[in-house]
Amino acid sequence: MGRATQMEDRARHGSIPQAVQAAVRARLEQHVRALWKDRCREVVVRFRGKFAYSNEKCEPSFLLSGAPAGTPEEGFDCAAQVYLQE
Repeated sequence: MGRATQMEDRARHGSIPQAVQAAVRARLEQHVRALWKDRCREVVVRFRGKFAYSNEKCEPSFLLSGAPAGTPEEGFDCAAQVYLQE
């Protein structure tokens, strides 16, 4: 995606402010250090428009609670239960 297209995408869909992006990253890093440090060494979060992703693709999913949305920590825990189990 070219720079102009990215800028148009942000203008059309809104984007997450830099301060909020930093806060989300910090929350997830703290959460991982507290609960997943033995199984996860790094958290990578990507932001596009008003959404945050932990990988390159977005797929419909549900949290462990059955809810379609929740906190970043709940989303990480849900993925970790699938991908980080020993």
